[in-house]
Formats: sequence, structure tokens, C-alpha cells
Amino acid sequence: YQNSGAKGKARKASKKKRGRPRKYGHATGTNVTENIRNIFWVGFSRCYASDRQKKWSLKDAYHKIVEDFFCDKIIDSETGNVTHVTSEDARQAGGVPTFEQFKYWSDKDHVRLDVKRKRLGARVYDKDFRGLIGTSNAEVMGPGDRYQIDATIADVYLVSRLNRHRIIGRPVIYVVIDVFSRMIVGLYVGLEGPSWVTAMMALANTAADKVEYCKKFGIDIEPEDWPCHFLPGVLLGDRGEIESAKIDALINNFNVSVENAAAYRADWKGIIEQHFNLLPAMFKPYVPGYIEQDFRARGGKDYRLDAVLDIDEFTRIVIECTLYKNNHKEITKYDKDRDVKADGVPPIPVELWGWGRTYRTGAMRSFPQDFVEFSLMPTDKAVVTTFGIRHMGSFYTCAQAMEERWFDQARQNGIWEVNVSYDPRNLDTIYLHGTGSSNPFQTCALTDRSRAHRNASLWEIEQQNELDKHGAANRQESRQLARVDLNASIEKTVAEALHKRGKPSADSDANRTKNIQGNRAEEKQANRETEVFRPGQKKLTGEGASAKIIEFPGSKSDGVADYSMPSIEEILGEDDE
Repeated sequence: YQNSGAKGKARKASKKKRGRPRKYGHATGTNVTENIRNIFWVGFSRCYASDRQKKWSLKDAYHKIVEDFFCDKIIDSETGNVTHVTSEDARQAGGVPTFEQFKYWSDKDHVRLDVKRKRLGARVYDKDFRGLIGTSNAEVMGPGDRYQIDATIADVYLVSRLNRHRIIGRPVIYVVIDVFSRMIVGLYVGLEGPSWVTAMMALANTAADKVEYCKKFGIDIEPEDWPCHFLPGVLLGDRGEIESAKIDALINNFNVSVENAAAYRADWKGIIEQHFNLLPAMFKPYVPGYIEQDFRARGGKDYRLDAVLDIDEFTRIVIECTLYKNNHKEITKYDKDRDVKADGVPPIPVELWGWGRTYRTGAMRSFPQDFVEFSLMPTDKAVVTTFGIRHMGSFYTCAQAMEERWFDQARQNGIWEVNVSYDPRNLDTIYLHGTGSSNPFQTCALTDRSRAHRNASLWEIEQQNELDKHGAANRQESRQLARVDLNASIEKTVAEALHKRGKPSADSDANRTKNIQGNRAEEKQANRETEVFRPGQKKLTGEGASAKIIEFPGSKSDGVADYSMPSIEEILGEDDE
């Protein structure tokens, strides 16, 4: 190649064909000129690198530019069929460029990484293929500086605790991780979908006593096995639940800064994303009902039928894996700073946590569990009414409302609003915001007026309200028709009464109204004959109704009372059966 030209530079195009001569065929081929290279560049960008053509292959793009730039289109006027022939310019230049030429010059004139970024899109490329020159540890000084929170749906099917043969689906796992030490500081395993409610549970767990938490699932640990009951300085999470206005209480009450990762940028929370691979890897070989890659494939096994664990048993397994990871798992890719290296701290979360608390931050904020749970609950406005504190269609009462006679005031002076917090999973209790720091909230219990809502979640109550509204709407037509029938019946009865009355009375108004009490007494006496209770006798109603009077012998005929008991035959008579 010493005489081929400057190294790394393309030779200029001339009338003589460059490159290896063709072995087959009569055509000599065409040289790729600057103009053809521009056509390649346009076709490559338009048909291959464009987001709109992600499914096109490189050969598809080649066929498209041949059609658009090197062919003439001929349309049959009779049939409308379209055919293509090589254009005159392409024939004079030596023919249509080959696919190999298109591929060669496309690779030469385009940076492969730029093309890949265009085909995948900036969002996917930056998340999965960009270089990683930064580190999360550069953003923190010690444990508690920054937590990351995220959720995933576990690839395990569970069964019901009430019926072990009933499959209930896959649980949700929320994990909160300390960036500096990689310690799992908060955990939630349950059936609620990823939302603020489940995020609230995981955040409350970060401030909870882990010894008591583990004891609920039959696991005995020492405080130093999981020494995490603190809230962070900064919390990084997803835009979904963390972006909600419900997070304001966490910010205002505990001075926690909240950050949201950009949409579709899970790599901003790379530490916690990796843990969703580490935890399942520990229990995957041992847990029945775990979903493999061939799930739902033709001939594949239905792993749902293998489910044997309930939610409590699965939570116990996740806690055990968390304890192992926190106390024994070495982080092979942990990037230590100078002080951590100098002190020879093992890259184990519990060791990093202890060292960081001693030599770095060391004084993280701890709060009462009740206050943390209260602050993490969603807040809302409730209304004080005559019947109680109304919230979400239910009525509540509390000691303060009874002592200060709120409901009397609401009946006499009108309603007013108060601030409350609530747990959407069960609305038997809401929490009234207090005015003093010594008593931040008061517990409000459901009244008997709302007894239908006991042990119900907000979702269940809303669903029932929706069903009631649908039912009322479906009954509206029949209800309206019934009211029309009622009006017609009333009008008929009034018309009959007018007909019975006949012509208006000739008496004066004064005569008609002066003896109302006497008229009432007579009517009352007549009604008694039809209203009186006579068990065993058929009542007569309407005109001619009268009671059958049975006289005892000697009671009236001879004027002397005879108190002897008559016989059955004397009472009933010979004709009665």
C-alpha cells in the first residue's frame, strides 16, 4: 500500500474505477463521488438513524436510497403499476452503487456511537450505554446523608394466609438504602401497589426499631445487627410517589430534602437498582413459585401453581436476606475514599455504617415512631358538622370535640374545616392535627352513624359510593315513573271525593265550622266500630260494619245479672261449627 496515497485518506475519484475489479458480470461499477457520499449520508440519517425508522435494517436503508436517488419511476397509465429503472445519471456513472459501498462509506462517515444513540434514543442510550465516570459516594460524607428509595414487584407468587390453596399474586418490595454504607435501612413487603402508601410504610420503617420489627416475623436480632432507626438528610426517589404533595409533611416536620430522579432515568438511582438483583439472587433457588424466563412460553411451566409461601413467610425470607446483606456481604465495587482506605474498613455495610457514624456524621436524627407515622400520612381537610367530623363521607368524634362541644356549635353557628391525617388502608381512625408541639395529633374514632364503613379502606369506600351512585342513576327512571303514578292516584282520589260531595253545601261558612269538635267525636265513635280488636272474628269494613254482641243469659232480659259461665253451645249457637 506504499503507492496507494496518504495513509488514512481516501483517494480522489476519477474515471478509473477504484478498488478491486469486479470478478463477475460486465459492469465495471461506479466510483463513490462526493455527491454520492452526500446521498449516502442523507439516506443513512433519514432511513437508518432516525427514531421513526428504528425497525429498519441497514439493507432496508440501502434499498430506500436506491429507490429515491438512483432510479426513475415509471407509471403505467392503463394499469397504474409502478416500475423502476436505473436513472440515466447512474448508468453514465457506471451503475448503482453496491450495498458494500454504502456500508463502507456509512461506517467511514458516521460515528457508530452517535448512530446507536439516535436509533436507541437519548433516554435509553444515556441510561444503559453511557460511560460511568461519576460515583454516588462523592455526594455524601457519611451514613444518613442521602437515602435512595425504590420499589419492585417480586417475581414470586404467594398464597393466601386464609386459604393456602388460593393464589394471591406477586408482592411488592420497597427498599430504602443508605448511599454511603449501602446499608438497607428501610423495608416494606406487602400487597399494596407502588404508591405513596407503600413508600410511606418503607420510610416509616427507616425510623422504626428493627428489633421489634423483626420480632413480628419470628426473627430475634440484637440492636447492632440492624442499627438503623434514623431519617436522612436527603431522600432520592422516583417522580411518581415522591413527587406527590403528600411528601410535604416529611419535608416540613423533619427538614428532609427530597429529590426526584428524571423520568426514565433509573440509572440515577443505580445503587438501589442493583439491590433488586442482589436480593432475589439469594432466595431464587429455594423459593417455590419463583418465575423463570420461560414463564408463559409454549410448553413452559406455570410457576404460579408452585406457590406455597404466604406474605408473612416471604417477608421473613426478605428480612433474612437483608440481614445477611447488611452484615456479611462484601461490596466488591465499593469506591472507598482516602480515610476509609487508610483505616482499612471492610466494604461491608454494617462496618461502613459504624465507621461513618464514629468518624463522619455520627449524629443522625431519630424521632418517635408515632410522630413519624403521623407525619408520613396523607393530609386532608375535614368538616365539623352537627353529626361529627366528616371526612371521605364518614363521621368521626374525639375527646377534644366532645369537651369543647364542637357539634353543638356546628348546629347553632355553622360548619368549619379542620386539618386531619389518615391512613387510606383503613379509615376506622383519622388523626386531628393538634395546635401544640406536646400533642401534635388527636385520635378520632368512627361514629355509629358511619358503622357501615368499619374495617374498610378508602378504595373500598369509594367503590361502594360509586356503586351507590350507579344504582341511584339506574333507579332514577323507575323512581320518576312511580312519582308520576303517585300524582295520578292522588288526583283520582281527590276527583272521587269531589264527585261524592256533589254540589257545595248551602250552609254558611260559620255553620260548617262551629261544631268541628262534635263532628270529630261522632266520626271517632264510628271509627271505633271498625278499628276495635276482635281476635277470631272477621272484621267488617266500610258501610254496614257492626260488631256482633253476645249477651249472657239473664243479663238484660229479666233485669237480674247472672254471672255464671255460659256453655260453648250457648255462645256459638247450633249453626256454628
